[in-house]
Amino acid sequence: MNNTTVNESCLLPGADQPTGLTAPMRYFLAATLLLASLVGVVGNIMVIAANAFEKKIRSSTNLFLANMATADLMTSLICDSCLSFAWFFPAFKPSCLFRDVMGFVYFFSVDLSVVNSSLVAWNRYVLITKPLQTYNMLFTPTKIAMYCITSWISTFLLILLVFAYFRRLFRPPYILISVPAADMSDMVFFVVNIIEIIILVVAPILLTLFFYIAIFLKIRKVKERVKVHAAPNPNAKKLYRPSRKVVREITSYLFVLFLVLLVCSFPISITQYVHVLVTPVHPDVQNLTLVLAMINSSINPIIHTIKSQDYRNFFK
Repeated sequence: MNNTTVNESCLLPGADQPTGLTAPMRYFLAATLLLASLVGVVGNIMVIAANAFEKKIRSSTNLFLANMATADLMTSLICDSCLSFAWFFPAFKPSCLFRDVMGFVYFFSVDLSVVNSSLVAWNRYVLITKPLQTYNMLFTPTKIAMYCITSWISTFLLILLVFAYFRRLFRPPYILISVPAADMSDMVFFVVNIIEIIILVVAPILLTLFFYIAIFLKIRKVKERVKVHAAPNPNAKKLYRPSRKVVREITSYLFVLFLVLLVCSFPISITQYVHVLVTPVHPDVQNLTLVLAMINSSINPIIHTIKSQDYRNFFK
């Protein structure tokens, strides 16, 4: 790939069709994003407020969820609302700065959510499979704050390195965000891009899957031991032993959050890399996957309301 392809024009073709979409599709996507923005802003603020004002909710796991809600709030407040505006007004021609800011906020928010999902899974893994003493040692309020701050700083610096320092971005002509270019002609940028993906996406996802598999195996083992009336674990007093129903409900609730994040975020990543490396992707597909990725920040508060009794009571 040459530099001309990577550094495309920042202005979209055609004042009457700035996204390459038909007017009905453009307005449908704009209305969807506007609704997602409203739901996401209100919902994520309520999740943050629940952790700030309700002591019953302020567990270590929910503090990580509040950290994730803060990242989602950025997407709902900035990306969803701005992209909705751009689609509602066809004459708007986004500049390089606009598209770069949208791309930076989107990738920062999504990658931060992935990292926080792995922190949530790690928290549940230690809580369910390790002695309570270990859990209390690893998840003190000070250490939880340190984990959250570290996730923000590390994610911000890696995304900033790709977006600001190297300035090797791909601006697809039919969507309104910049994405890191898979430019194999620049080996330094390509390596940095791959490292960023491994650290912020691949590794956290694999760790999250490992933690949840270990949790489900642990729950299954305990369930089987109860069925055959096995002798209790001699270390039972040292382990966290909530009811199996509570463990299953909370773990499945958090696993649903993780799955929704994957379902919403993967399609746009796949389409963009296919578009850059293989063959052009139809603009309708690009924009639909973009909207799907953006609305993930609005779905999470809904999942909290449906799956968590504590959040549901606070929201009421």
